[in-house]
Amino acid sequence: MTLSLKEVVLITDKIYPFYLGGYERRNWELAVRLSNTVNVKVLTSLDHRSITAGDNLTLYRVFPRLSYLNSRGYRNIVHNLAYSLGLLRFIGIRASIIDANATPYIHLPLVYLIARLRRIPLVITCHEALYDSIPDLVDRLFLRWPQVFRRLFVVIARGIYLQSLMHADKLVAVSAPVARVLEQELRRPVTVIPLGVSRTGRRSSRKQVSTPGAFEIGYVGRLHPEKRVCDLITAVAKLNSESNGCINAHIIGGGPIRQDLESECVRLGAKSVVEFHGVISEQERDKILSGLDAFAMPSAREGFSLASLEALSFGIPVIAALPTRGVDGIASIVTDGVNGLLYPVGDVSKLCMCIRKLMTNRSLRLQLSESAERASKEYQWDRIGERLIDTYEGLLELKAS
Repeated sequence: MTLSLKEVVLITDKIYPFYLGGYERRNWELAVRLSNTVNVKVLTSLDHRSITAGDNLTLYRVFPRLSYLNSRGYRNIVHNLAYSLGLLRFIGIRASIIDANATPYIHLPLVYLIARLRRIPLVITCHEALYDSIPDLVDRLFLRWPQVFRRLFVVIARGIYLQSLMHADKLVAVSAPVARVLEQELRRPVTVIPLGVSRTGRRSSRKQVSTPGAFEIGYVGRLHPEKRVCDLITAVAKLNSESNGCINAHIIGGGPIRQDLESECVRLGAKSVVEFHGVISEQERDKILSGLDAFAMPSAREGFSLASLEALSFGIPVIAALPTRGVDGIASIVTDGVNGLLYPVGDVSKLCMCIRKLMTNRSLRLQLSESAERASKEYQWDRIGERLIDTYEGLLELKAS
C-alpha cells in the first residue's frame, strides 16, 4: 500500500498573526510553506468560523480568539480545556498527517483519539520538555488549592504528558536540547525541526534609535516573570550609573508585569534610559533592531528563542541566560564567544560583565556580529519547511511498509 502526502491538519491553539510568539509564528510560517505543496487545514482559535488564507490553506475555528493566559501570565485552565473539547467537532476530519502542537498538552488525549479513529499518522511537535517542570507549573496554576490536590494533579498531568507523547507516531522538537531531554524522558527518538527566519543579511547601515554614541541593547518578548526582564533593567541601571548615560535599553512586547517593570525603572533611576515600546508592528520592531549593538534574552526558560534568532539574522550579538537546570534551548543557536555571550540565569553581575564587555570592546562586538549573521543563515523558513515535508513523507513510507 502506498500512502501519499496530500493533506495536512495542523492543530494549534494559537497562530500568528492573531497571536504573537515563537510557536505561533512557527505554525504560521510552516503552514504557508506546506500549502505550496499540499492542502493544509489549521484547527486553531479564531473570531470567524473559518478563514481562507491561501489557495491550499484554510484556518478553522475550534474556539473563539481569547487570551489563554490569566492575569498573572500563566495558562488559563478553563480556556485551554474549552479549546481541547472543541476539537471533538473535528472528529470526522480527513488528512494524510495530523501535526499537533504539544502545548497546552491537555488537548493531546483528544488529538490522539481523533488520529486513531481516523487512522491518521500523528506527529506531535514539542517546544519544550516539561516533565520536571510540571510541579512548579501546577503550583502556579493552583496556588490556592490544598497541597494534596496539587500533588494529585501533578501525577495526573505527568501521566497525560508521558502517555500522549509516547503514543505519537513521530515526535518533533524545535531544538536539540529539547530533543535530548525528551529522549531521556521517553526513551524514544525525537526529530529536530527548528524555528526559522524570513531574512538574513547584514544591516545596511546602523540607525541610531536613541542617543547618538550610546550603546543600544534590546529585548523582544513577553513581559512575564519567567522572562526575567527585571535582570536586564537592573543591569542597565547599574551600567548607566557607571557610564554617565552611555547606554539605552529598548523593551519590545507586552505582558502582565509591564507596570511593575516601569516602576522598577523609576526606583532604580533608569527611567530615562529604558524605553518600553509595547506591542508594535514588525516594521517598527525591525527599525529598532537595526540600531541595536546587542540583544538580551535573560529568560529562565527557552525551548528555542525565535526572538534571539531574529536578532542574530540582523547581525546582532545575543547576550543570553543559560539555565542551571532544565532545557537550555538557547544554547542551540547562541554559542558563547562566537555569536554571543552566555551567563548563568539570574546572575545580574555576570549579565553586567557581558554587556560591559561588548560596550568596551568594539572589535569583539564586530566579530560576534559577523558570526551572528552567518549562524542565522542555517535557519531559513523555506529550508525548514522542506525538512518538515521530508519528515511527513518518511513517516508515511514507514506506515506503508
